[in-house]
Amino acid sequence: MKQFFVLGLTVLALSGSGCATRGYARRQAAKVNDQATQAQTQVTAVSDKHDTDVARVNDHVSATDNKLQEAATSSAQANASAAQANATAARADANAAQANANAARDEATVAQAAIGATQAAAIAARADAASARADAAAHHDRPAEQSGRREAAGRAAAGRVCALAGLEG
Repeated sequence: MKQFFVLGLTVLALSGSGCATRGYARRQAAKVNDQATQAQTQVTAVSDKHDTDVARVNDHVSATDNKLQEAATSSAQANASAAQANATAARADANAAQANANAARDEATVAQAAIGATQAAAIAARADAASARADAAAHHDRPAEQSGRREAAGRAAAGRVCALAGLEG
């Protein structure tokens, strides 16, 4: 724009005076050339700065993209690890439930065995008592000494029943 203004002034000056000297025209052209060179230098500097800024922004964008990709990868690995941990916990829960079921089954078996032992002891005590009664009936006329032994045997049988049942006798 300045070039057109200067050129317009030059044309006006030439037309107003009629003729311009060659030296004057060269001086005016040199001024215009200097101004054009300065403008070109400023444009080049601004363009170079712009290119540098764009390159720096592109580097920052690339670095940010790389960090984002690393974060996404880490997140995916963390999700996979969490899923694996959840699966392991589920297996552990299932194993614990199975162990609890086995323990309950074993306790039931022990309880059934204790019941069977108690019933056997009760049957033995009844048999001992029946035997003692039969002996007592058969030997009703015997002295008191033998009768005391039978009572002691009956008490011992009752004590075995209580001990097997877990009672104090």
